[in-house]
Amino acid sequence: MKENQVFRPHVCKFQRFLATIVDLLPNARRNDELVQIIRIVGRQHCEIKTMSFTAEKWLAFKNVLSVLTENTGEVEFNFISHYFLTISLYFRFMNFVRLTNAHQTRILSEKL
Repeated sequence: MKENQVFRPHVCKFQRFLATIVDLLPNARRNDELVQIIRIVGRQHCEIKTMSFTAEKWLAFKNVLSVLTENTGEVEFNFISHYFLTISLYFRFMNFVRLTNAHQTRILSEKL
């Protein structure tokens, strides 16, 4: 991130998103609010739009966060920030690959 500042805002926003989820997680009465936040984020990010977010995946995600907060009541944010930085970079790479493939397909169709 120090060399390529382009990722910094994305990672910081994702960390804020994750912190919000972790804050809401222990409060069962706020589950509807939590799902609504995830849907809003999903509408704004094409990578999330293309993912299928089933109830099974939601429960797995919630269980992972619960395990991370079990001992201290807090998430190990160092671990999570590295994990989500990796995911963020992966999505950016996949988006780049998709755009490159689309560009190559367009060039090939123009030649035909």
